[in-house]
Amino acid sequence: MAGFFTTSHISTDRPEAVSVAKCGSCGLYKGCKTPKMEVIGRGRSGILVVGESPDSEDDHFGEHFSGVHGDVVKSALRSGGVSPQRTWMTNAVICNTRSEDPPTIKQIEYCQPNLRKTLETLKPNVVITLGKAPLTSIVKRYWKADVGTLDRWVGWKIPTGDFWLCPTYHPAQLEDLKNTLMTKEFE
Repeated sequence: MAGFFTTSHISTDRPEAVSVAKCGSCGLYKGCKTPKMEVIGRGRSGILVVGESPDSEDDHFGEHFSGVHGDVVKSALRSGGVSPQRTWMTNAVICNTRSEDPPTIKQIEYCQPNLRKTLETLKPNVVITLGKAPLTSIVKRYWKADVGTLDRWVGWKIPTGDFWLCPTYHPAQLEDLKNTLMTKEFE
C-alpha cells in the first residue's frame, strides 16, 4: 500500500464498535456548569475544529472555544480566510477536566464515542485537531502503532477516506511559540 500510512501501521481489523460514551465512568460531568457540551457552529465550510477539552471559560459560558484559547483559534481561522461561524467546533473531551493539563488517556477513551458520532453525523471534509488529545482520539481508529509526539503529525494533511485530517498545536502552545518568537533576541 502506498501513501502516508504504511501497511505495518494500519489496522486491518474493523474498529471496535463503541456506541455509548462512558460518561458515568469518567465522572467529569458532575463537576461542570455545562456538562457534555454540544457541537457549535453551522459548518457550511465543511470544517470541524476539535480541541482537547473545554476550559473553565468555556464551561462558564456553555460553549466550546469561548475563552482566550477560542479567540486564538478564531483569529487563526479568519487569517486563513475561514469564518469561524462557518465551521463546527467541539472538543475530544466534552466536559471541563478542571485541570490545566491535557485530558488523560482514560478521559479521551471514555469520550471517544461522542467524537465518532460527531464525525459520522456531520461528515466534515476537513478536521483540524488542536493538540494531542483530539489527534489521539481520531487517529487511534486508523493507526495501530503508538501515536507518538504531536510534532510527528503537525503540518501533515492526512486523507482518512472520510475526511482530511490536519493536526496542529493546542492554542496555548501557539501563543507560547508566538510570545517566544516576539521576545527572543536574534543575533
